[in-house]
Amino acid sequence: MIEVEKLNFSYGKRRILKDVSFSVGNGEVMSILGPNGVGKTTLMKCMCNIHKPSSGHVSVNGKSVLSLSGKELAKNIAFVPQSMPRSRTLVYDSVLMGRKPYINIGVTENDLDITSKAIRDLNLENLAFRYIDQISGGEFQKVQIARAMAQESAVMMLDEPTNNMDVCNQHLTMRIASEMVRKTDMCAIMTMHDINLSLYYSDTLMFMKDGEIVAFGGKDVVTPDLIWDIYGMEVDVIKHRDIPLIVPRETVTGLAAKRHMKTHRHPHDAADHILNDPEC
Repeated sequence: MIEVEKLNFSYGKRRILKDVSFSVGNGEVMSILGPNGVGKTTLMKCMCNIHKPSSGHVSVNGKSVLSLSGKELAKNIAFVPQSMPRSRTLVYDSVLMGRKPYINIGVTENDLDITSKAIRDLNLENLAFRYIDQISGGEFQKVQIARAMAQESAVMMLDEPTNNMDVCNQHLTMRIASEMVRKTDMCAIMTMHDINLSLYYSDTLMFMKDGEIVAFGGKDVVTPDLIWDIYGMEVDVIKHRDIPLIVPRETVTGLAAKRHMKTHRHPHDAADHILNDPEC
C-alpha cells in the first residue's frame, strides 16, 4: 500500500499542495480528479520522488520513497506520465524496458514472457515490431501502460492514462489495468478528467481543489453539490447497474450564458451576447 502524510509542495512562493494526506490499499484502484491546475500531476510526481516536497512523507509498504535506491523505487512504483518523448525504439523493446529493475546479467525467459503478456493484454501484438515514432498517440499511450504493467511494481501510477484514446480503447485499458490490480494485489492511482470513467473502474475517488483534498471515499462521495463546488457545473447523479453516473443539467451554451450574466450586470438577455462573447 502507499501512504501520503501531510504533503506540501511549492513552486517558488506559489503553494501547490497543502497538507495532502491519504492512503491506498493493495488491490485498490484510486482516481484523482479535479480541474486543470489543482495539483494532481504535482502530487503524483512527489509520490514518485520526481519532486521533493517541502514537507510531508510518502511511503510504500512501510518504506519511505526517499530511502529507496533508483532500482528499488522502480520495483515499488511504476509511473506513466501524461507525455513522453518518442525515440526510434520498437514497441516490444519499449515494453521490455519495464523489466529493467529486475535485469542483472541479461534478459531472461521470464522477462520475455512477462513482456509478451503485457503486449497481448493491451492488444498491441500487431504493433510489437513497429517503431514507437510510427504509431498513433493512443497506441503510444497503451505502450507506456504495457511497460508499467511489465514492471510488476507494488504501485502503478498513471497520469491521465486514457489521453488520445477512443472510447473503446479507454474502456479496454481501464478494464485491463483494474483487473491486473485485483489479480496481483498491487494498487493503482490515476489522475483522470472523465468522472464517469473513474466511477466505472475505481474503488476510491479523491477530488482536489486549490491543492487540497475536497472529497475522498467511495462512489457515494460524488454528489451534485460536490461537482458544483469543484467544477461549477450543475449535474444530476443517476445510477446505471448500481454505478453512479453524472449527467449535465445544461448545455455548454447554457452554462456560458450564466457565466456571461454574472460578469455583465446589465439588463440584457444573455442570449444577445452568446454569439459575440469568446467565452461562449
